[in-house]
Amino acid sequence: MIIIEYPHRGPRRVWSVRDQAEFLDVVAEISTCSISSEDYDLSDIDQALEWLRHDLQALHVLQSPSSLSDWEDPDIEKHARRIGWRA
Repeated sequence: MIIIEYPHRGPRRVWSVRDQAEFLDVVAEISTCSISSEDYDLSDIDQALEWLRHDLQALHVLQSPSSLSDWEDPDIEKHARRIGWRA
C-alpha cells in the first residue's frame, strides 16, 4: 500500500507498507498519542483508514500496482519500488 496524505497545512506526506497488517501496525503506533483514536476500531482496515483521513485535507491509498497508472510522481515511484511494485 502507498499512502499519500495531504494535510490542511504543510507539504504532503507519502509513505508505504507492504500489506494491510503492517498498515494497521503503523496506524496503531501513530494513534497512541491521539484521543480521537478511541472513537475508532483501529484493528479494522476501514476504520483505521477513516481515522487517518479524519484530520487531513485528503488521503489517497494505492492498494495495488495497477493503481499507479494514475500517478506519475517520483515519490510514489520510489515507494512503489520499495514495496516491490516496480523493478
